[in-house]
Order: sequence, then C-alpha cells, then structure tokens
Amino acid sequence: MRAALLVLAVLSHAPLARGADAPPLQVGGAADQVPVAEALFVEGRRLMELGRFDEACPKLDESQRLDPGGGTRLNAALCRERQGRLATAWSQFKLARADAERDGRADRVEFAERHLANLEPRLARLLVRLGTAVDRGSTVLLDGASLGPATLGVALPVDPGRHELTLRVPGGASRGFVVDAREATTTALVLEPPPTSAADARSSRQRWGVLSASAGAAAVLTGGAFALLARSRQADADARCPAEACSSAQARAVDDNASAHRWARAADVAFALGAVGLGVGSYLVITGQPAGVPAGVARSSGLVSVSGSF
Repeated sequence: MRAALLVLAVLSHAPLARGADAPPLQVGGAADQVPVAEALFVEGRRLMELGRFDEACPKLDESQRLDPGGGTRLNAALCRERQGRLATAWSQFKLARADAERDGRADRVEFAERHLANLEPRLARLLVRLGTAVDRGSTVLLDGASLGPATLGVALPVDPGRHELTLRVPGGASRGFVVDAREATTTALVLEPPPTSAADARSSRQRWGVLSASAGAAAVLTGGAFALLARSRQADADARCPAEACSSAQARAVDDNASAHRWARAADVAFALGAVGLGVGSYLVITGQPAGVPAGVARSSGLVSVSGSF
C-alpha cells in the first residue's frame, strides 16, 4: 500500500499511513486506478529525492487525480514548492490543510500551515485592469485560461516567470500581452484593445508623410544644385561679356546667360516643390501620431511587456 510519506525527511515523526487516505478497495470501476496511482506516487517520491522536480511533480499530481488522498496532496504541494512554482504550491497546501482538518490530522494541518506561512510573503501576484477604451464584453485569458470579470483589479497569485495574456474583444479581434512575474512582487498590467481602423489610418498617414517630406527634401537639394549651375553659367557669361550688352561676336556669352536663366527657373520650381513636399509631409507625420500609451505600459514587438511593483 502507498505510504503517504513526506519526502526528504521533512516530517520527523513516523510515516503517514496510506489507509486513512484511500477508500476501501472495490472490484472494478475507480478502484482499478489505485495500482496506477500507487506506482505514480512511488515514482514521484523517488524523483523528488533525486531533485528531479520537473519530472516528479506531474506524477504526483496524476496520482492525486486518480486516487485522491491528503498525504499525496501534501507531497504534490511540497514538490511544487521545491520546483519554484510557489503559487501552485500555495494553492495545494491550502487544499491539503482542508483535507487534514476534515480527516482530523493535526500533524498534517501543522505541516501545511507552516509552509503556507512561508509561501505567503514570497508569492508573485498579477493585477490586471482593462483600459478605458476596452469593451466591457471582452474576454481576458491568462496562459490560455479565462479570467472572470470579478478577478480584474485583484492581485492574483501566479507562479514566478513569464505569463501570457490575451484580450479578445467582441468581433473576434485579439491582442497579446506578456508579463514577467517576480517573486514577492505585484505586477500591474493595463490591457488596451487591438489597434483600430483609426489607428491604422494614422499609421498610413505617417508613412505617406515621411515619403512626402523625403521627396520635398530631395527637391530642395535639387533646387540648390540648379541654383549653383545658374550662378556658374551667369559667372561665365559675365566673364565673356563684361559690358552691359553683348555683341554678335560674343555668342558664347549670350548662350551662357540664357542657360543661367533656365537653371535659375528650374531652381525656383524645385524649391517650390520641395517646400510643398516638406509642408505636407510634416503635417501628415504630426497628425498621424498614435494615441498616448497608458502609464506603465510599453509597446514592444506587438506585445506589451511590463514589470514593476507597487
């Protein structure tokens, strides 16, 4: 029979008996699961003693599911604590304490309470709120599990580490968030809705603004080059024909003077186009700025990542 021993000699008294945990054996039905639960329990205990908690804990959890018992639950809770999944361990110790109180096991009650007192101040907590623009009919998922409306605004115990949230708004749109929960820290996250068509329009306006401003800047630079050419041709004409009027023998000077005027007109046109492009581009960029981001929320690669305590 399975002995509900607590691993690594955490209890100094005699081994906890299996018999108080299990219902009488029956032929067929759920009783057929008892041998499987027994084997899982023994293997889970062995792996715990080796410090292989990632392998041990699921076996103890499955043993508890197949054949529930207060001793098995205490072992599973202790395994999760050693694994570093403090919120999971805290929850299981609470259930184990309730089992022990029901069974009249003062030793197990004391063991669970001692661990609960140690875990409580170390818990990582996550506080989720909805932004003002979020439809109240939206759904929030934490690591794939739905959070009820009553849980929003409450500091929920979570295991330390990375957690993913999904905000699903009516109509099917969704947005992902990621948060790094830290031990003994409450992390707050304000969920904002996915970008709307208005936000997309602002983004498109910004792109066109950048293109327009870039074209305007290029036109201004081109106009500057034309102006330099006009000045160069005019200087050549003045050098060949210093008098106010050129004679027919100084035809080259006349050509240089005409060329200077053409380049000057081209420069004027380029400067005008450049000014228009820069003006329109600046307007589009400014009016295409996205709406303000809520305090404490930082945008990063399509996800919103926050970390902090209060």
